[in-house]
Amino acid sequence: MKIIFASAYSEDDSRARGLLRSGDVYITKPFELNELLAKNQEVLKTRGG
Repeated sequence: MKIIFASAYSEDDSRARGLLRSGDVYITKPFELNELLAKNQEVLKTRGG
């Protein structure tokens, strides 16, 4: 399973916790739809999905 965190928390420790809990990508709000789609494609490429 691939996990993308989209969060309002932008502190470094929040990002680290998300990634350490098996998150593949952590992006903070507000974000553009194009950024989310690009991150999704990145996850699919790197994980062989």
